[in-house]
Amino acid sequence: RFSKVLNISDERLTHTKNAENLQVVHYNIGQKYSPHHDFNDKGSPPQRFATLFMYLKSADKGGGTAFPLAFGRKGLQVTPRAGSAILWYNMLPDGNA
Repeated sequence: RFSKVLNISDERLTHTKNAENLQVVHYNIGQKYSPHHDFNDKGSPPQRFATLFMYLKSADKGGGTAFPLAFGRKGLQVTPRAGSAILWYNMLPDGNA
């Protein structure tokens, strides 16, 4: 359960309170998701504070999730492995993106 991974109650993890509806994405060979930010760039609520990304299937090749600004702009590439997940924060602790 996502609530256990995030250490919050099920009651708080609803799309009407603090969470979006679950999104499932499948990429065919050659498809990609262009670079983007996972927060509201208008600076107004609702903001996506954190993202939990679960890999349901390993990629035959490629298919990584990139964080080009991580580690002082050295970057980080996460390779998809079935059953693994990554959690990242989209905002700073003070609420700034």
